Amino acid sequence: MSSFFADGDSITNKLHLKKRVLMKGRGAFVSFVLLLTQITSVVIYGQSLPLDVATLLQKVDKKLSGKAIEITYIEKGYWVKSKKPCAVPKEVKILWEPKGKFVCHQKSKEKEFLYIYDGKTFWIYRVDKKLYNSRPSKNYGERLKGFFLRSLIPPSKAELKKMLNECEKEGIEARISLKQGEFKGKQVYIFSINIKGDEERRIASTQNIYWLDAKTYLPLFAQTIFDNDLYEYEFKKFLLNPPIPKNAFKFSPPKDAREVSRDEIFSL
Repeated sequence: MSSFFADGDSITNKLHLKKRVLMKGRGAFVSFVLLLTQITSVVIYGQSLPLDVATLLQKVDKKLSGKAIEITYIEKGYWVKSKKPCAVPKEVKILWEPKGKFVCHQKSKEKEFLYIYDGKTFWIYRVDKKLYNSRPSKNYGERLKGFFLRSLIPPSKAELKKMLNECEKEGIEARISLKQGEFKGKQVYIFSINIKGDEERRIASTQNIYWLDAKTYLPLFAQTIFDNDLYEYEFKKFLLNPPIPKNAFKFSPPKDAREVSRDEIFSL
C-alpha cells in the first residue's frame, strides 16, 4: 500500500466508508443543503431558486469545479433527542481527483477502513481485520463522489434543482434556508435543505446543513440529520489541487489478507 497524502501522514491508503441513506422511497435519492443570507425558507416546485441561494451555489461550484480535493475531518454521531453519542468518533481523510479516482480512510478506536477506486476497481479493505472486497466498476467515480462527499459539500445549483424536482414528483415537501452566521470567529454562510418524511411511504425526514466560509466558500462544518440520528463533520483540512503522489490510487491487498463478502467486511 502506498501513501496517498502528500504530507506523508502515517495514516495511508486506509479508508472506512459508511453507507448513509439520505432518503429512501420509490427509488428517490435526495440530499440537502443550507445557505446563507437573511433567513429564507421556501418550498420550491418548478420555480427558480432564490437569487441569494443560486449565487452562493454558483460561487461554491466555481471554487471546486474541476479541482482535486483533499479533506480531513472528524465525524461524530448523536441521537437527536437524548444528545448521547450513537457512533464512535472517527477521523476521516479523503483524496478525490476530477477524473473520479478516489481514496478514503476512516479510523476510530474500534475499526479502520480503506476505500479506493482506481478507475477500474472499487476496493474496500478492513485494516484492523485484514479483510478485503473488490468489485470491477467502470465510471464509478461520480457515484462515489455523491456517496462520500454529499454530506460534506453542497450540491451545485443544477444538482439542487434536480433534487427539488424529484421531491415534487414524489409529492414530498422540501424547504431550503439560507442565513449568515459565525463559526469559531469566522463569518459563514449557513445553508440548509429540509426534506419532510412520510412514514406511510417509508421516507425519512432529512436535513443537511453546511457552514461555509464567507471569504473562501469552503466548508468549515456540516451536519446531517436523518430521522433521530445527527452526524457532525468538523473540517481540519480542506485543500484544493493538492500534490497527488504517483501511486495514490493504487492498491493491492496484503498477502495475509482474506477476501470476504461486502456484508462480512462490515459485520465481522
